[in-house]
Amino acid sequence: MATKPINFEISIVGARIAHIGGDLSQWLSARQQWAPLALRLPLGVIFFAHGAQKMFGWFGGYGWHGTMQYFTHSLHIPVPLAAIGILVEFLGGLALLAGVFTRWAALLTTAEMLVAAILVHLPNGFFLNWTNEPNKGHGIEYNVALIGGSLALMLLGGGRLSVDEALQKCETSNVKDQGFVLELTTTQQQELDIVDEASVESFPASDPPAWVARGITGTKAKGQAV
Repeated sequence: MATKPINFEISIVGARIAHIGGDLSQWLSARQQWAPLALRLPLGVIFFAHGAQKMFGWFGGYGWHGTMQYFTHSLHIPVPLAAIGILVEFLGGLALLAGVFTRWAALLTTAEMLVAAILVHLPNGFFLNWTNEPNKGHGIEYNVALIGGSLALMLLGGGRLSVDEALQKCETSNVKDQGFVLELTTTQQQELDIVDEASVESFPASDPPAWVARGITGTKAKGQAV
């Protein structure tokens, strides 16, 4: 007998949890456009920080000269690829943070991470070197995560609070303004045609004004010529 109230209370709690879960799912679904921002900011910070290390020596990095020497001599990466990699990390990180040319920046960072994974990290396996084992680098685990995030931004675009979104809104506004002007011009032309027809019909056919007679005569002449 005592189990019925308990089961009833459990069912009530379950129904409330399901209701809350449904409301939360609906609330999150209505804000899917914020998802790219949640990707852009972390990826932008990561690429910018690593790019700044390599380019300027910030955050304890080697700077341009030291990084180029390490890439070309120790890792045997060709000079053009090494330079492009540094620029892509730094400028691509800034582009992702601002959300400007987001898809292109994501494409370049994806390519840069793919090259780094194949040429540098793949010989070390998949996992990071969490134990700092001597004479062993990190695997491709971190590269895979960055590639996945960049690929997602390639598909989603900049999203909210991005320069891309602002430019798209301006372009859409200009297109709407042009469409409104075209529609207004067409409407005005139709009104003028109606006024012209009313002006011709308001005069007797036997004695129309000279300008109306010339217009009618010219119209008939065109019709005969055709």
